[in-house]
Amino acid sequence: MAEKSADRQSKTMSDLTRRIQEQTSQQWQKANQELQRVLRDLGARDAENESFQEMVRDIREKNPSFREFMFSLDAATYDTRKRLSWNAHMTSAYLMNRVEASYTNDLKPLMANYRQQASERLTALKQQLRSMRERFHSAASDSADTQQ
Repeated sequence: MAEKSADRQSKTMSDLTRRIQEQTSQQWQKANQELQRVLRDLGARDAENESFQEMVRDIREKNPSFREFMFSLDAATYDTRKRLSWNAHMTSAYLMNRVEASYTNDLKPLMANYRQQASERLTALKQQLRSMRERFHSAASDSADTQQ
């Protein structure tokens, strides 16, 4: 019984971990796409295939002054910053919701079952102790009666 519960709990945790990894992977892919878009908006011609030095050269050509670069950077990242913030909040809320559901549906009943089993075993042990105490007292009184 306990082995089945442990196997079920292990499988549940593995499934939850797999789902979290899949969602995290999706978020990283989206972030990579956004980074490519921002680099294009800043002036990099082919951000995926260019070297870092070529990207910097392209960005400098499009933004000759620091001020122009900062304006371009702000404009290029505004939507991305808001979207990433929203996605991070929603992902964390979703994960929290899934963790709470997993706790309610899986872990809480499992702990209640363990608690009940422990309580039943403790009750059985108490009963055994009482019966042994009664036998000990009756044996002690029988030996006291035979000695007199």
